[in-house]
Amino acid sequence: MKISNITGILFSILVGLLVFFVGIDVQSNSAPNKIYKVYLNGVTIGLIKSEDELINLIDEKQNKIKLKYKVDKVYPPKGLEIKEEYTYSNQINSVEEVYNIIQDKDPFTISGYTATIKYPEEVNENEGENTNKKEPVYLNLLRKEDFEEGFKNVIKAFVGSDEYELFVSNNQPEITDTGSKIETIYWEENITLRENLINADSFIFENEDDISKYLLFGTLEEQKKYTIREGDDIPTISYNNMLSTEEFLVANPEFLNEHILLTPGQTVNIGLIKPVVTVVAELHVVEDIVNRYKTEYVDDKESYYGTQKVTQEGSDGITRVTEKVLYRNGEIQNLVIIHNLSQEITPVVNEVISRGIRSYSYGGFQYYSGGSWQWPTANPCIITSSFGPRWGKNHNGIDISGTGYRSPIFASDGGVIIVNEFHYSYGYYTVIDHQNGYMTLYAHMAEKGLHPVGKRVKRGEIVGLMGSTGSSTGTHLHFEIMKDTVFRYSNHLDPCNSIFKC
Repeated sequence: MKISNITGILFSILVGLLVFFVGIDVQSNSAPNKIYKVYLNGVTIGLIKSEDELINLIDEKQNKIKLKYKVDKVYPPKGLEIKEEYTYSNQINSVEEVYNIIQDKDPFTISGYTATIKYPEEVNENEGENTNKKEPVYLNLLRKEDFEEGFKNVIKAFVGSDEYELFVSNNQPEITDTGSKIETIYWEENITLRENLINADSFIFENEDDISKYLLFGTLEEQKKYTIREGDDIPTISYNNMLSTEEFLVANPEFLNEHILLTPGQTVNIGLIKPVVTVVAELHVVEDIVNRYKTEYVDDKESYYGTQKVTQEGSDGITRVTEKVLYRNGEIQNLVIIHNLSQEITPVVNEVISRGIRSYSYGGFQYYSGGSWQWPTANPCIITSSFGPRWGKNHNGIDISGTGYRSPIFASDGGVIIVNEFHYSYGYYTVIDHQNGYMTLYAHMAEKGLHPVGKRVKRGEIVGLMGSTGSSTGTHLHFEIMKDTVFRYSNHLDPCNSIFKC
């Protein structure tokens, strides 16, 4: 190797070492600065010297938020992130500059709570498909106590304030003769409550009354009001405004029952409730119910056709029944009578009518095809939903419960089967044309009706079995009566004010 090459290599090494040590010496005299890089929703918006100064400035500047919500502290937006870093750069932002950027881009937050209401999946039993499309509901609130009290007020509206307090205090009186006792109260939704930072410009519930109102009506908008006039009563006000009496009482929990006397000039809610939650109460009930008498006909060959006389007066009986009743948001959804605990208080005496069948013309006999109306279910039973307004629509019949799954359904009068099919709402149902201007409908049967279309049935003949198909939450019969109509374009009558005395 030439001397000149060796010399060049040595010189390069010497220069490199010099630069290295000089560099170390220069950096040792200038340490990097600790700063804080500020990100908003993932985007860098500045470098500041003090994280605490920015946080404190946000709190100091937002007195308007503090006054509005009566809170002591305001926090940065949820999307704000501050990371500690080191740099030699002297280009540092003031906390005021960064604050102004934040203020223009994202809302500040306050400490509160978020209630989440998640709805259970619902399966259509007849189709086996998930039919629930309801999205979760999120409520922002300042204090968890407001939600707890507001939710408690909703429960009281559905089960009664006194009844609720006796239940939670475990002081319900024992049933001696008749009465009721709450066995359990629960709600169908999954409700969680967690502490959270809430955007100050979002809607925040600030008191329990607003929470109660929203959970009952699904809105905070002012509900429709009615001013009571002389002669008004709760059933009439409810009917005239497409409410059931149960819905009226929930919307106006200050009234304990539909028989309360109203004061002229008093204002009441007549808005339709649309509960955000589903409060379920299961009750043990013992009550005396009417066991309706039946009319029996005896053919008299000695008397002429068209004549009849009562040979035995009928009278209703009284039966003391024990029931398990399930209420959903104040309405009976399922009722089961425990028949082995039923006790007859007063026996039924059936009416007996002797009617002539002798013909005037040819000396033969002429037989009746029908008679008085017969109750469509076995006894004892209970009407769980009356004819009239329900959920903002008209309930065109009555619901009868308590006789048990697959118990018999009777034709209320003789006639011809004109419908025997399945409907998404009615489930399996049958319609009888009585060929006297009346038709009757029997819905939610356990299976298809027992007779085909075109078949003539007699009064009291079994036409189906009690079930819970279609839009039904428990075993019951939905019974309708129509007059002077073509089916599906129906003039519905209240069965309890037309053919029966309920």
